[in-house]
Amino acid sequence: MNHSVAVILGAGPVGLAVGRTLGERGVAVRYVTRRGLPVTGAESIAADIRDADALAKVAAGASILVHAAGVPYQDWARDLPILQNAVLLAAERTGAVAVFAENLYSYDASKLPITEASPEVPPTRKGALRLALSNQWIEAHRLGRIRGVSIRASDYFGPGATRSPNSQFGARFFPGLERGKTVTFLGNPDASHSYTYLPDFARALADAAVTSGVWGRAWIAPSIGPTTARGLAYRLAAEAGRSVKVGTMPSGLLRALGLFSPMLREVGEMLYQFKSDFTVDASAFEDQFGWKATDLTTAVKETWAAHSVKA
Repeated sequence: MNHSVAVILGAGPVGLAVGRTLGERGVAVRYVTRRGLPVTGAESIAADIRDADALAKVAAGASILVHAAGVPYQDWARDLPILQNAVLLAAERTGAVAVFAENLYSYDASKLPITEASPEVPPTRKGALRLALSNQWIEAHRLGRIRGVSIRASDYFGPGATRSPNSQFGARFFPGLERGKTVTFLGNPDASHSYTYLPDFARALADAAVTSGVWGRAWIAPSIGPTTARGLAYRLAAEAGRSVKVGTMPSGLLRALGLFSPMLREVGEMLYQFKSDFTVDASAFEDQFGWKATDLTTAVKETWAAHSVKA
């Protein structure tokens, strides 16, 4: 199939990264956001992506439809099902393959490492919703309504995410690193953790979009690790020529802050991923697509280089 136009929902770190990757492969990229945020080298359209009719209209002519739109935790239950239905309808009307950027919330994390064969027994409300939405598109694919595929990533970091509030190694990390202050992490900074390098996540999404033989299921993106939050912090600090102190946000403080912040109140439910080990095995993806995650040394160098250029 000639994939000539890709519509990307959302212009956050993931959307921008996958759009850039597809653009480098000669695909024309069209971003759809509520405000029509301009994106260099791509078309940008303003539309309410929760509106099925509006979304189908702006997705006309596309062969790829990437769902990379982010929704604040506190709005998940209200907005994600509406958005999912709009994406499914747009994919059905246009014939574009629907590519979903997903996470690992649906898996039982008591048995590690997590693979695609791990039990999907979500331990949280958000995980249960994530599983329901995933099952919805998979069933639509099985019934022939759409063609779909998803890539599930762990916590991401890398170029394009160093100022993101949604990355542990983003807006909460780099200002502290640059000012020589203590950077705090949720949970246990010494727990083993697999991190997904953002360019790898984008490459995986782009590869899945154009490989029809892999559609109809979820894949886990190649991820770095296991390492630890402390270890990654020290590696980034060394690359930056700085020292860094690592601290932990007490659970009680998070609960107290949650009284005033709906977002932080919802974060508490996800602490299980950071209090204990949380690792993945992406060998199924690696065997199918023939590549592995970027090595940690390269990822650290590229992350700091990208951040320092924009500083």
